[in-house]
Order: sequence, then C-alpha cells, then structure tokens
Amino acid sequence: MRIVLSREIISRLDDLHDYILSESKNEDVADDVIIEMLDGLSILESFPYAGVELDGGDAPRKGIRYILISSHVFLYEVDGNTVFVSNLVDTRTKEWAKLQGKHASEDERLIASSRGRSGTSGASR
Repeated sequence: MRIVLSREIISRLDDLHDYILSESKNEDVADDVIIEMLDGLSILESFPYAGVELDGGDAPRKGIRYILISSHVFLYEVDGNTVFVSNLVDTRTKEWAKLQGKHASEDERLIASSRGRSGTSGASR
C-alpha cells in the first residue's frame, strides 16, 4: 500500500513546522514533531483501515477516514492500493468539531466539565 499526501497536507505540515520553530526556536524540535506525525501515518501502509470512518457533521463524502496522531487528525481515503491523505486538522479547533457535527458550545461545555467546572457557574461536578 502506498501513501500519497495532498498539496494541502504538505502545506499544513510546512506551516506547522514553521509555527513550532517560531515558538521553540529549535529546528530539531520542529523536525521531530513532523517526523513523528509522518511516522504515525506509516501504519496505513500495512493497515489502511486502521483509522475511523468520519460519518458525522460536515464530512465531505462517504468513505473518508481519519487517524489521530498527537493532537491532529489526518483525513484520508483508501482507493485500491493507495491511501490518499487529503487534510490535516488540529483536534483543538472548531474545524474538527464541525467535521464531527458538534457545536462549539458543546465542545466548550465538555472542556469545562473535564476541568471540574460546569458552564460559567464554576460549580464542580
């Protein structure tokens, strides 16, 4: 099975590398993060259906799958002997919530409850 990265993925990985470099001031750190992400994708060579099918929200079409690597998901499709990786989404963004069919307020409530707060009242659960 071969893996093909879209131009969008390559561009987003370049942007992510630049961001990490600007924050860390260390090229080795930025390189390591990108290498780790690409290494994580390599599992699709042997197990192309390792990811989960994206079936909610604004999924562009049936058959789109995703695999979680670090705090990012890679969206991909399997066609014959090729895995086409088409997008990269940070799971901490509204873009990911939208793809899953969640509303941002729902995500914010879940985040607040995981920190021991309920809504804006500050009450513990």
